[in-house]
Amino acid sequence: AAYVVHDWAAPFAQLVEALEAKHVDGDDPALWIDLLSLSYWIAAESVRADEWWRTKLSERLRHIGTAYIVLAPAPASWSQVMAAPSSDSMNRPAGLPTPLRSARCLTEAGTALHVGAKLHILLTPVAHTGLHETMRNNLAEIGGAMASVTLEAPAVLAEPRQFVSPAGNLQPHAISASEKSSILAAVRSRPGGIPALDFSLQNCLRSWLVSEGRIALLQASTDQRLTAQLARLLAMPRPVNPSTVISPILTEADAKLKLKFKMAKLAPALAAPAPLTVTAATTT
Repeated sequence: AAYVVHDWAAPFAQLVEALEAKHVDGDDPALWIDLLSLSYWIAAESVRADEWWRTKLSERLRHIGTAYIVLAPAPASWSQVMAAPSSDSMNRPAGLPTPLRSARCLTEAGTALHVGAKLHILLTPVAHTGLHETMRNNLAEIGGAMASVTLEAPAVLAEPRQFVSPAGNLQPHAISASEKSSILAAVRSRPGGIPALDFSLQNCLRSWLVSEGRIALLQASTDQRLTAQLARLLAMPRPVNPSTVISPILTEADAKLKLKFKMAKLAPALAAPAPLTVTAATTT
């Protein structure tokens, strides 16, 4: 079984193509499609959203144990991924596949990693072929762009959406202020908050790209350009886990507590009598 994270605005056929490519061997898993697993038309949206993002999503992902994030629609050309729409680095993810610019998709995928579920990244066959064709010249640059994925990017938080209503009509949809607030509050309440979610996603994306680069290299082992791109990607700094970063700034109370602990460790030695030193007398 797998929970499927996807962009509601993507053509449904692309979602099916990506899932079929994942299960080309004929296995028939139970798939929990995001849009079909939760009612998005409950009147009390703020109540539903808060409960969903804080508790129910984690519970379901922990129970299912596996999640897919379908990167559809992918950019028409993967070279667009490297293009920043402005000089503001926080806007850089705007060239990425749309699920990586969706607060809902990023939070669902990050929550899967947070609860220990396996996260698989899926592409349609056409997008997968396009990625491998672009890797030869731009693998490292794509990796650099994906390293900038963050839940707090303005391009992520302002995301117009369309989805099919129960009546079958295509309806415009954007994340409401209340749902956006619920998403951010839920993530911030977890250990590590938003930086921890960003780290887990960036690390997962990097590992996926490295794996894709190695697969491509197996098919073209003499391709020096691809080899150089993969080497550049592997040489790039890895995402930093915020839980391993120790702040060098101590409050006054922290400093006093640290000194008190140090003195407590030294107390037995200070209280013990000084050893008697005997010096042998010498005669001439």
